[in-house]
Amino acid sequence: MKRILVVGHSSGEERQRKLFETGDFKKVEVYIGVPEIWGKNRYLAKKYGNVQIIPLKTSNKNKITRYTLSGLEAEVGKIKPELIYYQAEPWSMIVSQSAKISKKYNIPLVVYSFENLKEVYQRRNRRYMWLNVPFEKYLLRNIKAVLAGNESAKNIIRKNGFRGPIKVLPISGIDTFRFKKFKKSTKKVYGLEKKKVVLFLGRIEREKGIYTILESMPLVCKEVSNALFLFVGSGAETNN
Repeated sequence: MKRILVVGHSSGEERQRKLFETGDFKKVEVYIGVPEIWGKNRYLAKKYGNVQIIPLKTSNKNKITRYTLSGLEAEVGKIKPELIYYQAEPWSMIVSQSAKISKKYNIPLVVYSFENLKEVYQRRNRRYMWLNVPFEKYLLRNIKAVLAGNESAKNIIRKNGFRGPIKVLPISGIDTFRFKKFKKSTKKVYGLEKKKVVLFLGRIEREKGIYTILESMPLVCKEVSNALFLFVGSGAETNN
């Protein structure tokens, strides 16, 4: 049976697991390496059919682009995966850590990138005085392939120097077994039945385009007089 190692920050551990609990992966042993503690969550080693959760000690926990996992190389040595797959941007420290491991063990490394905002890259480059750019180019040379969440992300990765294969593959979605329409209209409960609701659902962070939405509000309200913007989530920009 084929074996793959999946790594990503554990704020999406359940989401990652469910991506591999499908018919396409029934004949694949999937190992998901996650931070042992992330935010208020603690994860334990557990097996779900063909999917095994592996919690590991973490440095810089809760820092999505800066965390690393202790014992990751030892797990790679034990599992001997045929592929390492990362749900993290190519410039993340966890990808840097894995690039060295995959090169040492000669295991293909595939990264999933969803970042489609040039502003995020520009802000990051300014913050690190462009010292990170050569570092990122090195990582892109050691990645076998990239899965992009959208065309814009693909274009950015290509512009940043990746020459390997890129496949656009959106994987975000709604679990319809967990999130169902209420029997009673929530619009009526919250007094929104006469409003055209613009919903943002996710982390309330600058890189999620929060300020782009705010800047669009006067234009939208000019065209739609009963528009109401509803933000659901938490993050650094919640109180700004």
